[in-house]
Amino acid sequence: MRLPLSWLKEFNETELSVEDLADLLTRAGLEVEAIERIGIYSDRVVVGEILEVRPIAETKGLHEVDLQLGEGQQGTAVTGAPNITIDSTGAKAPVALSGAILLDSKSESFALTAVKPREFRGVQSSIVLCSEMELGLSDDHSGVLLLDEKAEAGGSLGDLLEIPADCAADVVFEIDILPNYGRCLSIIGIAREVAALTRTPFKLEIKAEHLPADPEAFKVSIEDPALAPRYSGLVLEEVKVEPSPAWMQRRLALAGLSPINNLVDVTNYVMVEMGQPMHAFDLDKLPEQEITVRAAQAGETLFTLDQEPAGEDGEGEKPRELDESTLLITSGGQPVAVAGVIGGLDSEISDGTARVLLESANFNFISIRKAMSKLKLMTDAATRFSRQIDPAQTVTAIQRAVHLLQEIGGAKASGAISDCYPEPAETRSLTVHNSDITRNLGVELEDGEIASALERLGFTADTPGEGTIQISIPGFRPDVSHSADIAEEVIRVIGFDRLEGRLLNEPLPSQRRNESWELRKKIRSVLTGCGLSDVLNYSLTTPEAEARLLAGEPPADQLPAYVQVMNKKESQDRSSMRRTVLGSLMENIATNHRERKRIALFEIGKVYHPEYPSQGDGPGDERLPCELLKLSMVLSGPLSDSSWKDAKPREAGFHDLKGITETLLKKLHVQEYEFTPQAGPPYHPGAAALLMVNGNLAGTIGKIHPSVIEAYDLGKREVYAAEFDHGLLLQAT
Repeated sequence: MRLPLSWLKEFNETELSVEDLADLLTRAGLEVEAIERIGIYSDRVVVGEILEVRPIAETKGLHEVDLQLGEGQQGTAVTGAPNITIDSTGAKAPVALSGAILLDSKSESFALTAVKPREFRGVQSSIVLCSEMELGLSDDHSGVLLLDEKAEAGGSLGDLLEIPADCAADVVFEIDILPNYGRCLSIIGIAREVAALTRTPFKLEIKAEHLPADPEAFKVSIEDPALAPRYSGLVLEEVKVEPSPAWMQRRLALAGLSPINNLVDVTNYVMVEMGQPMHAFDLDKLPEQEITVRAAQAGETLFTLDQEPAGEDGEGEKPRELDESTLLITSGGQPVAVAGVIGGLDSEISDGTARVLLESANFNFISIRKAMSKLKLMTDAATRFSRQIDPAQTVTAIQRAVHLLQEIGGAKASGAISDCYPEPAETRSLTVHNSDITRNLGVELEDGEIASALERLGFTADTPGEGTIQISIPGFRPDVSHSADIAEEVIRVIGFDRLEGRLLNEPLPSQRRNESWELRKKIRSVLTGCGLSDVLNYSLTTPEAEARLLAGEPPADQLPAYVQVMNKKESQDRSSMRRTVLGSLMENIATNHRERKRIALFEIGKVYHPEYPSQGDGPGDERLPCELLKLSMVLSGPLSDSSWKDAKPREAGFHDLKGITETLLKKLHVQEYEFTPQAGPPYHPGAAALLMVNGNLAGTIGKIHPSVIEAYDLGKREVYAAEFDHGLLLQAT
């Protein structure tokens, strides 16, 4: 998120320097990735002394200017400013070096531009002579700003000029907002954090029109309150679609948003300021004068605001396909927007818009994330909704937007705010004990100090005594649910420097060997020494993919039960948990079949059964699937890559894989084992065996059946495979 410092100071007048504020935010979990100093605030703007001015041939009033920039550094600029002539030698002027960010004097709306090296009529220039407008000091762009002759070349410009209170330039922080810091995706949210961290006043004073709320003012219905807890809307009339005033364009541009028109800009302004996304529908373009929030139906489509429909020439985009995982805003049964993500093209604001429905709603964050994933679309609104937003502020956001629209003359409210809120959120509370905070932090704090820290963050905290703190959690803090969260908030506010390094008061717990891990490490060492490569595959597959190992037996409707994934993707190519590791290795062979002759792989991984076997690694649990560790190996092609010693190495066979298995068993010190003949898929009859360890079935080994080879499209390749139970090997070692 981009945070303009001047906007932040409307809500908290911190006196910290730019660097100290960035350090404070970073230590509190709001990592400042970059600091952008614009115009007069930029350290890339310095005093330059004009050494020589030369007219550029075949141009009207353009000059090539050589400048002294201090410490022996010089540069050349090209300018058409009327107050720079061949007689300007010795004059002092502000010079923006390469990389400096200035206000774009050539743009009709507020915009920023970065200074880059360029060439004009053979003149190489990497610096710019600045006007007052480019520095953000005023709207004057009539010529280059000339400085006092006493100014030293290379000196800082900010120390020479008085910066006006309404300076258009600014300092902008680029902040990485973590997933659980959704409350800070707004100016107000970050200002609250800064106020708490610096113990300075938080001024939550925004001007808003206090309009009444009436559920019947505009017909709104929500089919599933769990997906859309609240939907508020207001009809606006006397709409005048025109550019926003310069001050609003400036703030939006500094925050990283492009100004569009007054209606859209106001919704974006409220979103950045309060963190509440909004949307404006052209009311006359809606199919009916009503709104319904519901899940999409199979087959529904929608052109969204970012799309360009196909024209008469047939070129253009197709509408977005929707499914049941996508939440929609509809009117008259027709989709008009993807809820919380993006509006529809058919109801967008245009120059001819006369009436508007202003939307401010709240949506389930998981639903929004599904829609973002489905549509492969990330918008500023969706980013905020996906981090959870307080439903309490939908009406306040509309009231704030109406005030801004009336201030800039864009529209007037018609009637009351329609507020559909079927299941209002309950106030959440939490009781923690001082001892819990002390145990989590290792710092002893007074009850009052804990309560004070929380109150600065917007919590309500009471201390009835006996080391107990009763806390009321504000709606904008959905990330707080237990005492560990409270401890984290407290230490962030009072400072991590309060933490002290201490030794444990109790002895370390006894260390136990992880025999399973040790066995896996030993197996990997032995098999890689035998020339096999260790691989790691996804545990997700489909029953149809693994059915290829059955060589057509049994029929598809008699496949064994699989552990199913609840949130399946549309493609369904990874819908179940695998029952065998061998299937994954066969897919590896199919992928590399045409690229490599020799393939020798093994994997130690888990398989998943919905039922517990009669004998296995666990006692059984009807609520959870059975997870078993398996070792699988595959061998195919020549035993080694060809070389000058052996141009045509021998092809691998059953006894080669059997020899690797015996080597492994010997290295694992397995004493009692035997191989007995086996028949059945996926192996070839007469070329397969069971591995019996201490009288128990530990796995299978053999040549893969030709029909399985065909199912994996492996041509004439021969594959030898084995799969063993890790648990039984562990018992035998």
